[in-house]
Amino acid sequence: MLARRIVLAWRAPVVAGCLAVLAVPCHAYESDVHFGLTQWLARKAGYTAGQATAIALGNSRVDSGLVDTMELTLEHACVGEFPEAAADVQRRHFPSAVPVPARPESRPVMAGSAAARKSLDATMPHVIGKEGLMLSKYGEAMHTLQDSWSYAGVPAIPEPGAGIICNPLYASMPPPGGAGSHPHGAALTLTHADAAVEMAAASYQALLAYPPIAGASRQPESWPALVPLVEQFARARTMTEKRFPHLPVVVDGVLSGIVSIGDVVKSRVDELETEHDQLIDYLYSAH
Repeated sequence: MLARRIVLAWRAPVVAGCLAVLAVPCHAYESDVHFGLTQWLARKAGYTAGQATAIALGNSRVDSGLVDTMELTLEHACVGEFPEAAADVQRRHFPSAVPVPARPESRPVMAGSAAARKSLDATMPHVIGKEGLMLSKYGEAMHTLQDSWSYAGVPAIPEPGAGIICNPLYASMPPPGGAGSHPHGAALTLTHADAAVEMAAASYQALLAYPPIAGASRQPESWPALVPLVEQFARARTMTEKRFPHLPVVVDGVLSGIVSIGDVVKSRVDELETEHDQLIDYLYSAH
């Protein structure tokens, strides 16, 4: 989802760029899928706005609230060997029927597999009777399912150089040439649109499976009616095209808040007004 500062140096401009200039590509699954699409699907599945946001935040925090996958890989499989950390990275991002330690070719990630759904299946029994309190946790479990499309294939082994050799029994990185071919720029929905639609369908089914909250029934829309909109999302290049009014803001790897397009526009207008006032002051002071 190369040390942490390098990955964050990549991630921060992507998030900032999506917010500051609405015409630049918004590629990260963190914003586009784990938060934006998940929230939208939850609303279509009949959840209230607050409930949908809780699910989406739980989902996106798997990445934004933890040390980056690449840094963990360097620490647990290259500089040192920490089986528990390696297993945690595999469980969250590279679900496979074969657990680490094992060679990459023996533990491929299969999109939508039983291994990818394991976290959801394990969470469901704990939801009963606490439906209103477990939404964020359920969103967290959805993350692994979604990443099984992002990281489908045989995990790659990083080659950091500088004489550092990574243990292939523990290391897990995005497969080369796949949707996640660079550090959690992971699923570029634009270049893997069909896989993104499949992922969205599986996510929607997971949302429909959640039991009623406080006995209130939900009125979900039919999946066939949503498919054209999901396809549009998957092929969109920008935040505006994806039609998501809100995005999470990540600072130093931690979710710091939610920003709307209105916030972005207001910020830009304020900047232009300040520049205008400074220019006027300069012109008058010159005379």
